[in-house]
Amino acid sequence: VQQLVDELEAANKIHKEEMQTMKADRDRFEEECKQHLRNLNRAERKIQRLLDRKSELKSGVELLNNQKRRLLDEKETLQNELLETRSVRDGLFEDRDLLNDVLLQVRAMRN
Repeated sequence: VQQLVDELEAANKIHKEEMQTMKADRDRFEEECKQHLRNLNRAERKIQRLLDRKSELKSGVELLNNQKRRLLDEKETLQNELLETRSVRDGLFEDRDLLNDVLLQVRAMRN
């Protein structure tokens, strides 16, 4: 009987040690889990900030592209106006030259 009691006490002691080891492991795993959750939350916040920044940059690029298109259209319009102005100027120069020729002829006839 004493041998069975001793075996039972030894088994009980081993069981308590195993339970303490398992409890320590569980506590360690719970702490690791909490740390992983904190890291995950931090990473999710960072991802959200990056996504927000990405959308800001996309809208900025879109704004710049719209402005670029507007400026290119304005440039084309100004170039067309410049060509028209040059052709008018050239026409006025021709008219002035023609008028000078006529005036010279009239002066020559008057003299």
